Amino acid sequence: MAYAERINMWHWSHPTPDERSESTKLTATWRLQHHAAVGSPNQHESGMVKMIAGWLDYADEHRRQYTSGIGEDGVLGPDWAALGAAIRGLLNSDLGRLDRGTLDSIIYETLIDEGFDPDRV
Repeated sequence: MAYAERINMWHWSHPTPDERSESTKLTATWRLQHHAAVGSPNQHESGMVKMIAGWLDYADEHRRQYTSGIGEDGVLGPDWAALGAAIRGLLNSDLGRLDRGTLDSIIYETLIDEGFDPDRV
């Protein structure tokens, strides 16, 4: 799977119609709001969605062009990882309908997949 597809992924499964507890309804609401924000971001959300999508896409394009991951590139890799760390820092802002934990895990997992320690970038 291309990294850019991760921004559209849901890390949770859809609740079944029988799940009617308040916590399940709240989780489903956040999930739907996040998905709607990624699919059709408002002006407030679009910058974050575009930054993360662009960062993921850059890694995908690097792999297509050079047939190796950006984490293996000693020149571009560290700067790409630093950009990911900076985007993670920006997740502390108001994200509208976007789910902070979902976005953080996408960046975190992508950094790991490319051989970086997300806590040391």
